[in-house]
Amino acid sequence: MILPGVAFAAICGVIAVRMEPPAPAVASRCASVVAFLLMVKLVAWVVRAGRSFHREERLLTFVMFSAIVMSWVGAQQGIFDVAFNHEVRVQKRALVVSARDLSREMLAFLDGRRRVAPPRPRPATWDEDVAAWARYDDQTAVTYDRRFRARVQAAHDLLALRNMHDRDLDTFYERPANDFQVGVVARKLSGLADKLAREEAQPTGVAP
Repeated sequence: MILPGVAFAAICGVIAVRMEPPAPAVASRCASVVAFLLMVKLVAWVVRAGRSFHREERLLTFVMFSAIVMSWVGAQQGIFDVAFNHEVRVQKRALVVSARDLSREMLAFLDGRRRVAPPRPRPATWDEDVAAWARYDDQTAVTYDRRFRARVQAAHDLLALRNMHDRDLDTFYERPANDFQVGVVARKLSGLADKLAREEAQPTGVAP
């Protein structure tokens, strides 16, 4: 009797696929065990009674063999799809976390910069104040380029791959000229991360 072995392997495979995270290697081996046991049973039947087979039995043997093989192939594909979908979800969650963390880091950077910002231009010292603001903005842009630009570029590109776009982010993320534009980039990153998180949480088949 192969039924207990088939049932046990099938149950283990289902559990392996449905657990979080899934165990695709275990599920694949379970599917192979099920296919192997069924194939052994089929071969044993053919060896035992094959000499008496007529056309109908030979056709049934071929159909059963094909069904076992195709079921195994389908199970392997299904297991691959589950593993792939899980990896996509993991990557989305990691992107949401990293984009939010990057946004918070950028906003904290801006808070620190604004504490040392020069005074607003005054009529009596207009030229000096404007020059001081120009230096301040240049320093902000240089620091952004050194600390954030590569990570923002990566986050922007990964979000774009998931159809997450924002016109202001696209405009400013490469070379923001001042702290206002850096703030726009930080807030837009956080907004797209929140949107991606809501999309991930949306039940399958339910329109947002």
